[in-house]
Amino acid sequence: MKVIAADPFVSKEAAQELGVGLVSLEELLACSDFISLHVPRMKETVNMINADTLRQMKPGVRLINCSRGDVVNLDDLYEALERGHVAGAALDVFPVEPPTDLPILTHPHVIFTPHLGASTDEAQINVAKMVADEIAAYLIHGMISNAVNFPSVSKEMMDNLKPHLDIAEKMGSILGQLAVKVHDITITYGGTVCEYDTRPLTHAILKGLLSAFTDKPLNYVNAPALAKEKGISVKENITQSGGDFSNLIRIKLENHAEGPDEIWGTVFAKKYGRIVRLGRIYMDAIPEGYMIIIRNHDRPGVIGNVGTLLGRHNVNIGRFQLGRLKDRALCMVNIDTPAPESALEELRALPNIISVSQVHL
Repeated sequence: MKVIAADPFVSKEAAQELGVGLVSLEELLACSDFISLHVPRMKETVNMINADTLRQMKPGVRLINCSRGDVVNLDDLYEALERGHVAGAALDVFPVEPPTDLPILTHPHVIFTPHLGASTDEAQINVAKMVADEIAAYLIHGMISNAVNFPSVSKEMMDNLKPHLDIAEKMGSILGQLAVKVHDITITYGGTVCEYDTRPLTHAILKGLLSAFTDKPLNYVNAPALAKEKGISVKENITQSGGDFSNLIRIKLENHAEGPDEIWGTVFAKKYGRIVRLGRIYMDAIPEGYMIIIRNHDRPGVIGNVGTLLGRHNVNIGRFQLGRLKDRALCMVNIDTPAPESALEELRALPNIISVSQVHL
């Protein structure tokens, strides 16, 4: 069986993945033996199937309407059935429900089903069981299915996405804690991460980023709505190349105030998230816990001075990552406990220090 479809919003690539040929509506009408309608009620779809479009169909065509009642002109369909141009039809929706006094209701070549949806006893039981199964799947396995405001994610995909979700949220959080104001965001996904649905990753980035700007509890569902409410424009790009990395997430802030304008992150060995660039400086940092981020002039003694000062305040350094670009350097310092404000002020007063910030992930 050959399946073709007409849909203005589906890409050729998506149709190919489904094994469906993407054609124009005119070609679909002219070529199909069975036509099944699955469209929303819109200005463009009301009366879409009428005398003119019925004439474009092959003789002997069979029509199925499971979408909206007023998509099909029932008087025109009745006449096409009477002429034999349409061999049969199946309908479960009508312009006015319940339908009364329609000639088509008595036509021998039309099958009707009541527009009950999930209103039968059997359907109600099945829907209740489905909802319970989906809640259990989320609580036990983290698998999301059929959410109205979040992409459906299988357990297998969630397992693959989990390290990317983690690094994406932390990248957003770092930028949010370092910036004072954010207007527009451009997110670029590169390499193997593009094999997945990237929408959950964008939700994770927004959750991390916007948590710094609100006291409302944020999650993957309401973060995009808050971004829209704040007038923050979010642009997504997808590229097959991750450059020097097998997978790469890049977040760039436009029209922001203070802090770096860009952060890059990757996942090594399918589970280890790393920050590989902040601003214009490349590095290899593990984003976790409390971190002190220092921008400084690249001069001798800076690392020693920072370590000595933190030791004096009884702040233990877990990791110390350094990146350099010309005469500037960037330090990302993982610490076991939060540094007191007095320690941060003393760090800012050290020679060759440009800025000091503390973030919590």
